[in-house]
Amino acid sequence: MFEGIEYRGFGQDIVEELAKYSKVPVWNGLTNEFHPTQMLADLLTIREHFGHLKGIRMTYMGDARYNMGNSLMVACAKMGMHFTACTTAKYFPAKELVAECEAIAAQTGGSITLTV
Repeated sequence: MFEGIEYRGFGQDIVEELAKYSKVPVWNGLTNEFHPTQMLADLLTIREHFGHLKGIRMTYMGDARYNMGNSLMVACAKMGMHFTACTTAKYFPAKELVAECEAIAAQTGGSITLTV
C-alpha cells in the first residue's frame, strides 16, 4: 500500500476532489493554478541563503497568471515577504487572488505589487 499521494496534473479541482475521497494525505505537486511543492523548495533555499523570509523582496518577471506567479504571490504573502509581479497588465494574476493575497500580506507584514 502507500501512505500518501502526490498529484501532478492539470486542474486544481482534480487534486481537491482526489483529496476529498482519499484515505491518505494528498498534496499538490503541480496544477495549472498552483505549484506549492516548488514554493517549499524556493522558500527553504531563500531562508537558507538569507537566514529569514520576512521582509525579503521577491520580483517575478513573466506571465504571472499561472502556477508559478500565483504560487510565489501566495507564498510571499503568507511569509511576510514583498512580492512584485513585473509584467504587462494582461499577464497579471487574477484580481480575486491578488485581493486575497493582499489581505494575507496585510496581516503578515508583506506586500503585493503589480507593475508594468
